[in-house]
Order: sequence, then C-alpha cells, then structure tokens
Amino acid sequence: MYALTLHPQWAFAVSHLDKRMENRPWRPADKHLGTYLAIHAGRWPRGGPRSAEAQRGMEEFRAIAQRAGWRYAAESALTPPAFYGADGTRVAFRPAAGAIVAVAELTAVTADPVYDPWAVPQCYHWRFGEVLGLATPVPAVGQQRLWLVTGQDAIALARFVAGACLRRVR
Repeated sequence: MYALTLHPQWAFAVSHLDKRMENRPWRPADKHLGTYLAIHAGRWPRGGPRSAEAQRGMEEFRAIAQRAGWRYAAESALTPPAFYGADGTRVAFRPAAGAIVAVAELTAVTADPVYDPWAVPQCYHWRFGEVLGLATPVPAVGQQRLWLVTGQDAIALARFVAGACLRRVR
C-alpha cells in the first residue's frame, strides 16, 4: 500500500473531520486512482507543535477548518482543544505525529478549480472517497511524495486493515 504524508493537523482533518480533499502541487500516477492510500501524519517541525513554524501552520489550518464549518475552541488547561461541527459534534483535537492514522480511497484528481472548503487554488485536488480512521495509529517514518509502506509498518497496517480496528469517519 502506498502512503501520503501530511502535516499532523491535516492528517487529523482527514481522519477525524470531513476533509476529503488534499491539495498538492503535483499529480499522482494514474495507477493510484481507485486505490486506498495510507494517510500518514508526519512529524511536527523542529521545536514541536509549539514552534513558531507549527503555530503559523495551525493558524492556517484553523482558518480553513472554520471555512469548512468547524469551530475551534481551546477550552481549558484540563480539557484538550476541540473542533465543533455545525451539528454540535465535538472532536477533541489530539493529532498524532509520526504515524499512519487512516486509509483513504483516492477517487479523483483534478487541476480544475473546485468548490470545496478544504481546497486551495492552483493545486491538484486529490479527492478522497471512503476514509477509514485507525483506532490506534501505526507508528511509521514518512517520506515526501507517495511512498510504499514496507516491512514492520506494512505488517502492522495490514493487521489494522484486516481487523476490526477501523472506524468510519463522517
């Protein structure tokens, strides 16, 4: 199975929110259309999630999530931050890093402008169909572009995909 590494917050949006559009400056090979990709949450930038670089990325993420109908709330020191959907759904914001968090079906890719709150202009828009979030993330070292999940990572991922450890995501 091939995998796609995203920043942790974007992988969270695919696995826990309703993000079904990934934006990339490049088009995948046609052989990947109609297949399932492992969604990998990459590591946080140097300095971790509180670094200036990570915080800039989080600001952009929160703005796009809000455009998609998700309200962000940092509740208190004892309660983790969360996103609230228009229907009142509460999703605790606990993004994994350095792990495969979901499996998503790549159904289409287009460079045409599309209306989707998660889309950004001047990119290839990768459309995901079915998304299955892993109940427990599978630790893995990611790579840039699409990469083949191999070795122990592949064995661990196969156990999750074959077992009842999958949950449907919105």
